[in-house]
Amino acid sequence: MRPRVENPEWKGHAIFSDVDENGHIVTVHGGRIAGDVDPSNISGDAIIRGNCLLEGARTRVGSQTVIEDSYCKDTVIREGSVVRDSILIMSGQPESHQCDAAGRYIVRGTDVEVQSGVRIEHCHITDARVSAGSILTNSTLGNCDIGPGNEIDTARMILVHTEKQVRIDGPTEVSEAWLGRKTHIDRQGYFEGVFSDEFPVLDYDERSGELSVREILHIPHVSRYGTNTINSTNSGRVLSQPDGIMRDFGPQIGLWCDPLLSHEPILLGPLCWVSNWTKVIGKSTEAYKDPLETVLDRVHTYLMPFSVAGFGGESTFGLVMPGEKSTGYGNKQRSGAWSFTHCPDGVMRMVCRLREALDEDEKHKADVVVKASLANALCLLKYQARQLHIDLDRPRDQQRGSQAKWFCDTNRLLEAHIDSGMWVFKDGSPVGWTQQGQKWHHAKLDEIRSSGFSSDGKLDVSEDDLLTESSEGVFREVYLENALRPDELAQTTVTAGSIHHSAEIHPSAVIDQSARIGPEVRVGPDAYIGPGTVLEGRTVIGAGSRLFRAILRNTETGRDVRLVRCLATGTVQEQCVIGSNAKLTGCKILSCEIGDHSTGVDAKVVNSTLATKTTMSAFAVADNVRSTRPTIIGGAMTDCRINTVLMSMHSAGRVSGMVAEPVTVEVDGGSVEIPAVPMLGGGCQIHGKGTGSEAVVIEGAFVGSNAIIEASSFVGLGSFVLGRLGPNEGLLPFTISSRHGPQTDEIGAVLTKLSNLVITHMIGWTYQALHGEEAANVVHLVRGGIKQGISAIDYELHRREKGLRPGENQDFAKYKSLPLYSEEQLRRGLRTYQRSLRQGCWELVFDGKNLAFASTKGFWAEKQGHVCWREGTTD
Repeated sequence: MRPRVENPEWKGHAIFSDVDENGHIVTVHGGRIAGDVDPSNISGDAIIRGNCLLEGARTRVGSQTVIEDSYCKDTVIREGSVVRDSILIMSGQPESHQCDAAGRYIVRGTDVEVQSGVRIEHCHITDARVSAGSILTNSTLGNCDIGPGNEIDTARMILVHTEKQVRIDGPTEVSEAWLGRKTHIDRQGYFEGVFSDEFPVLDYDERSGELSVREILHIPHVSRYGTNTINSTNSGRVLSQPDGIMRDFGPQIGLWCDPLLSHEPILLGPLCWVSNWTKVIGKSTEAYKDPLETVLDRVHTYLMPFSVAGFGGESTFGLVMPGEKSTGYGNKQRSGAWSFTHCPDGVMRMVCRLREALDEDEKHKADVVVKASLANALCLLKYQARQLHIDLDRPRDQQRGSQAKWFCDTNRLLEAHIDSGMWVFKDGSPVGWTQQGQKWHHAKLDEIRSSGFSSDGKLDVSEDDLLTESSEGVFREVYLENALRPDELAQTTVTAGSIHHSAEIHPSAVIDQSARIGPEVRVGPDAYIGPGTVLEGRTVIGAGSRLFRAILRNTETGRDVRLVRCLATGTVQEQCVIGSNAKLTGCKILSCEIGDHSTGVDAKVVNSTLATKTTMSAFAVADNVRSTRPTIIGGAMTDCRINTVLMSMHSAGRVSGMVAEPVTVEVDGGSVEIPAVPMLGGGCQIHGKGTGSEAVVIEGAFVGSNAIIEASSFVGLGSFVLGRLGPNEGLLPFTISSRHGPQTDEIGAVLTKLSNLVITHMIGWTYQALHGEEAANVVHLVRGGIKQGISAIDYELHRREKGLRPGENQDFAKYKSLPLYSEEQLRRGLRTYQRSLRQGCWELVFDGKNLAFASTKGFWAEKQGHVCWREGTTD
C-alpha cells in the first residue's frame, strides 16, 4: 500500500475528516477527494458522501452542493446542485459540431460544468455543460450544452444543444441535434437534425413570382414523434470531390471512420407529426443561412407546421408543406392540406398544446398559427407552380400530367380552407366548431370533403391514430432501458470495506478503504480499486486496471481496464473475462468475454463472447452473441453469430437469430474471404430462430428503414433491404428489395441506382475496417460479387431450360429467391451485372497505402454528392 500522506492545506477545511492511507482526503460525510484537488475550490458546506471520488485540478464544488456515490473528474459543480450515482468526466478536447450546413446551429463541447440548482441522477456526462435548474435522470450525454430548466429522462444525447425549459421524455436517442424550445419526445427514436422553434410567415408576390419572409414567430416546438421514428442525415452522398471526379477512397483512417460520406441537414419545424416507424431522410447538401433560402429548396428536408410525415408510408424527405401528408418525395406520395381536411381534431389538440406551452405574453400566437400555416402552404404552392411553369388558373381538365393536376387540386383545396373562414381561434379554442367526444365538426369542412378536391379518402383520423399506427401489427414497440438499475449497486454504498487475508494484493496496488475484497481475489500491480468496489469469488484484476464503484464476481480483467459503475459476474466454472484496455461505464456484464480495446456505455451483455474493438452504445443489449470481428452494437441483439465486421447503429429494432458471414469470392481459380461490413439500421427486426438452419444469414449488405427479416432468409453481398423479407427468400448480390415478396426485387440494381451506397458503405466502410492483405482484397469485393450473381442466374436459366429441380446446386442454394423470380427479372439482372463488368466501373487497385479506381474505360463523375459513371477519360 502507498504510505500515508498528510495534506496540510486540507487540515482546517470544514469538510475535512482524515487522510486515508492512499493520500485521499476523507470528508466528514465519508466521501473521497484526491490530492490533486485544490481545497480552496471545495465549499465548506458541500456534502460529499457515500462512495464518492473527486479528482482533477479543475474540480470545483459550490455551496450547498450534494455529491453522493459519484465519480467526478475535472468537473465544476455550482451551488445548490445534487449529483447522485453518476459519472461526470472531463475527457480530452471537447468536440464541435455544426447541426446544419450553414452553421446557424453549432454544438460545442466544453469543460464539464454543472450550474446552480441542477439535479443529476444515474447519469454519465462527458465534456458537457448543464445549465441552471435542469434535471437529468438516467441519461448518457456527451458534448452537450444543456439549457436552463431542462428535464431530460433516459435519453442518450451525444452532441446536442438545447434551449431553456426543453423536456425530453424517453427512452430515446438524440444525436448531433439542436433542440428548440420545450421540445417533448416521449417515445424511442433516433433523432438527428435541427428541432426548430422558428415559424416563418411567408408572403408571395403574384406579379414577380417571388417569396419573402414577412416575420418569424418563435414558438415552442411541441411536435409529436411516434415510436421508432428515425432521422438520418446520411443519405449516402459523397463529399464534394476535386474536379468533380471520384478517384479514390481517401486516407485509410481506421475502423468506424467515414472520410467519404456527406451528411444532409434535416429541419423539424414546430407543430409537425412524424408517425411511427418513419424514416426522415436528409437530401439537400446546400447550406442555408435564413428560413427563406430553406423553403426555396424543394429537396431540403424540412417538416413544416401541421405536416404529417410517414402516416400510411415508411419514409419522407424534401420540403413538406404545412398541413401536407408526405410518405416520400414527389407529388404522388403526398396529399396537400391533409391534416386540415382529414385530421381536424389533431390540429385542435396541437394548437391547445402549443398554447399551454407558450408564455403568458405569447399565448396570442396560438390563435394565428393555423391561418398562417394555410397561407404559407398556398404561398409555397404558387411559388413552386411558377417555378415548374404550371398555370394554376387553367381548369383542371386542361392541365397536362399528374403533377399539374395535383397542384391544381391542392390549390383549390387550400383556397377552400382559407375562404371558408372556419380556421379562427380565440384563446386557443376554435370558433364555430362543435365537439363530440374527441372529434371536432364543422359544416364547411363537410362541404370541402365532399367537393372532390382531396383524393385521399381516409377521414377523421385522430392525432392518436397518427402515433399508434402499427403497420399491420408487425412492429413491436422496443423500449430502451439503462443496463443498471440504481438498486443493483446499492450494496456498494459502504463506508468501511474489508480485505480478506487470503487475497493476493500486489504491493503497488491502491485499495480504497471502502472496497471489499474476498479470499480468492488477486489484484495486479499498479491497479486502483476505488470506492465502492466489491471483488468476490475467483476474480483477477490486471495490472494498471482502474475500478470505481464496480461489483466483480468470478471475473478476470486484462491490463489497463477501466470499469466505472459496472457489474460483472461469472461463475466458478467459467469466469467473466474483460480484455485489456477495455473501457466500460454503467454496464452489466454477465457470464461474458469482452475483447481487448472494447468500449461500452450503459450496455447489457449476457452470455456472450465479443471480439476485440467491439463498441457497445448506450441502450445496447447483447444476449447470446458470439462475434469474431469488431462490431458496433447499438440496440438489442440476441442469439447472433457475427463472423465479419458489423455495424448495428443506434437503437435499431431488435436483431435476433442472425448469422453474419464474410463474403467469399473467386479470384484466379481460388477463393478469397473478405469480411465485408453489413450495416443494420432503421427498425430492422431480424427474427431468425437460433443460429442454425432457421437463422437469418447476412453478408456485407445494408438493411434499414422499416425492414423485418424473417427466419431462414438470406441477404447477399451489397443488397439493399428496406422492406420485409420472407423465409423463402434469398437475395442475389446487389439486389434492391424494398417491398414484401420477390416480385418487385431488382437484381443487381444497387450497382446502378445506388452506386453511391456501394462506394460509401459497402466498399468504403469495409476498406476502413481492414488492414494489410485483407485491405488489399477489397479490390475483388464488388467484381467478385457480380461474377457470383452472373453464375447464379446462368445456372437458374439453365435449370429451367433443362427442367431440373431447384436447389440441386449447393453453390447457389442460399439464393432462395432464384426459382421465384420471373425470367424477365433474371435477364434484366443479368444484363445489369454484365454491363457493370463490361464498363469496368468497379475495377480497383490497392498500392499498399491507397484504394483507388483503376478503369481505363471511364470514371466516376461526382455532382452534388451523387456519382455517375462516364465513359472515356478525364482529360
